Amino acid sequence: MKSVLTLLRRAREIVWGLPEGEARALLLRGVAEAFAHGAYFPEAQETLAEIADPRHREGAFLQVGLAILSARGEEDVGSLLAEAPPTARAHLLARIGAERVRSGERRKGENSFDEALEAVRGVIPSRRRALLAAGIVTRMAGCGLLEKARRAAPRIEAPHPRCRAWNAVAGMLLREGRKTAAMAAVASARSAAGEIPHAALADAARLGIVETLAAAGAWTQAQEVAQTLRSPLRRSEAFGAIGEAAARSGGSAEPFFAAALSCARGIDAERQRCEALLGLAERQARIGQEEVADETARAAVADTVRIIDPRWQRKMWHRFGGIVVRRVTRGGGDDPFSLTEEIADPTFRCEVLCRIARRARRIPSLRERALQAVAQTLDRITDPSHRVEALCGFAEAIHPYAPDRATELLESATAAVSTLSDPEARAWALTRIGGVWGGSTLGREHALRCFCEAADALSRLPSPFWQMRPLKRLIETMIASGFLEEATHLAQTRAQERIRHRMERRIALAYFRRGEEIRASGMAERIDDPAERAMALIRLARAACDDTRPRR
Repeated sequence: MKSVLTLLRRAREIVWGLPEGEARALLLRGVAEAFAHGAYFPEAQETLAEIADPRHREGAFLQVGLAILSARGEEDVGSLLAEAPPTARAHLLARIGAERVRSGERRKGENSFDEALEAVRGVIPSRRRALLAAGIVTRMAGCGLLEKARRAAPRIEAPHPRCRAWNAVAGMLLREGRKTAAMAAVASARSAAGEIPHAALADAARLGIVETLAAAGAWTQAQEVAQTLRSPLRRSEAFGAIGEAAARSGGSAEPFFAAALSCARGIDAERQRCEALLGLAERQARIGQEEVADETARAAVADTVRIIDPRWQRKMWHRFGGIVVRRVTRGGGDDPFSLTEEIADPTFRCEVLCRIARRARRIPSLRERALQAVAQTLDRITDPSHRVEALCGFAEAIHPYAPDRATELLESATAAVSTLSDPEARAWALTRIGGVWGGSTLGREHALRCFCEAADALSRLPSPFWQMRPLKRLIETMIASGFLEEATHLAQTRAQERIRHRMERRIALAYFRRGEEIRASGMAERIDDPAERAMALIRLARAACDDTRPRR
């Protein structure tokens, strides 16, 4: 295997041959960051000088500077600061200032923060300048330089970043018990939020103020700010945050949760109403109000089934599923498992039950109950594609405990594929089944047969263009299952040029992780596209830096 330094020098040599543009700058940035990742700092700084694109140049300077700072300290980063663009220079100086303050060098830390704010003035886009200044002020407040942060916050140009900075200052003042100064900072933050023209951004800023006040125990002031939010969804989130903070501090959460529930029920749109109710249920569950959280989650289910957009409906089911999994695995209450019966979609109910079975590996009774529920729910799934997905998920969940039963499930899934007439659907299903076979000790010969049948199904699609997306997934699954030679053959004979190059890069990395380093570097060098070839070499070099295996 070539050394990391040799790989990166070869990658840089390839990039030099590319025409000027964003791709060349992005690859040079990758080379510079990989040099820094491997602690080859002189080569990293040499590569930085060759990056022409301002955006990638700033990002590369920042990452290389952070690597030098972590490895060697602030003394060795001085030469880089002299050449760094304003954004990277400001970030690095703020980081140095924070470390100096934490180490007890308060005066030096203040000087570094002053230099960082001075560097911000060189950033040309005004909004970017304001965001950077707000980040520096927030870091200053976090280090305890509150007076300096209070003087710097009013100079931030844009109202939204200024509000965020004042909010951070207020939070730190409240933690130190300086309530009068904190309320003045909150007033400044509210004033800045009132200047934000976009209603959604203004509500997000006010919600941050509410969370800061609630965390510090200033619930009355937090409630006043919550009343000013325009969106009922954000208002519900704000009251929920106050209630959670009150409960954690020993106070009464019920009035705040009642206000949050009232706001949520007043939302007209089903999706937003469901989102608000699920968010409230998550907060109630976190503080131990399990039964109340169950009722709130059940109220959200009624809105979930009415959501028209299937993508948003699935997102809501997924969020509800997370509540169910946490609720069931924690136990308690009369019958926490009954919450799974609220999931109307049988396919997603199977998915949630399988997640419960995997989480409950050390609780046999709970695991068996989940698996029994999966078996009962499978009978309700009529769509063959969804049935295959459910059977595969069930097989993955049951394999560690009953491999013979998992084999039967995969055979049933393979039989269900025969009812699919669409070749693309057949290919997707066979790829999924092959991935389960190949990802376990169940039978690699079965996995290979499924992959071959999936490739045959894709060949029946009329247009090569429509083959590429399922073909890409098939090759990725084969790589994950360890069928690297077969994946290489499929990529080189069936994939279009761009996808072929990307797959070859992933296969080379998989060979490296399998220990075949010479084969990996040879395959990377044989990629036709120079940009992808350079990217493959960069990935191999970074993997070699992270590799802790002893070298032969």
